[in-house]
Amino acid sequence: MATKHQFLLFDDRKFVDISTTVGNQLFNSKFKLLEWADFISATALYGLGCIEGLRQAIQEKEQQDRVGIVLLAESSTRGSFANGSYTEHCVKLAKEHPETVLGFLSTQKLTEDDETDLLTFATDIDLARMRDGYKVCQTPEEAIRKGVDVIFVGKGILQGTPLQPRLQVDQWKQLATEYQHIGWIAYEKILAEQSVPIAEQPNRQSLYQLPAIQGSGLPVEQSEQNGSNDGGPVRDSTIRFGDTEVFRRAMGDY
Repeated sequence: MATKHQFLLFDDRKFVDISTTVGNQLFNSKFKLLEWADFISATALYGLGCIEGLRQAIQEKEQQDRVGIVLLAESSTRGSFANGSYTEHCVKLAKEHPETVLGFLSTQKLTEDDETDLLTFATDIDLARMRDGYKVCQTPEEAIRKGVDVIFVGKGILQGTPLQPRLQVDQWKQLATEYQHIGWIAYEKILAEQSVPIAEQPNRQSLYQLPAIQGSGLPVEQSEQNGSNDGGPVRDSTIRFGDTEVFRRAMGDY
């Protein structure tokens, strides 16, 4: 399905243990992670050993050219220890092992574009901002303004909105599409503020004409419309967040 629809699969179990343990967990996974996951997450609590154990398992399955590791460098959970010196250690490990580490799970960009090719993945993107009192979520625009390359939306879709918590599958699809559109609008807006030219995309409707979501998480009509009406929204394989090649695969049509 991922190949057919051109999207990437992320296993976010956050491996954390000594090298032999995580290696066995990945290599002998009953879920056969290395047969379908494009990238997996891990923490740096066990240092380089954890990364090496995962790397060896990936190599033994001959998936080193397809599967990358994403380090949990920061957390949006209140009281988390994933900050400060721990975050600095994650950045150091990633820079020293770019052949294995793809990037970070973080609330903000941790490296400069001209410094490394490491990517920043922002989790806990949610227009509801806070659901359980422990996680402090960001809106798509807030995360993109902090320089992240990818935004992950989980509970914001699966748990619905504060006023409509129980959703059907078609409503999940609608919310997913709206988050995608809101994220792209924010991306275009920030580029415009920075006077960065946006590549011309023929036959593509301006996302400013598509429905947005209020702070409550409910879809509303845009009060202002910009751009032309020369075609419906598409996901173009030439569009890349942060101009990063890896996302060409992820930007295909649903």
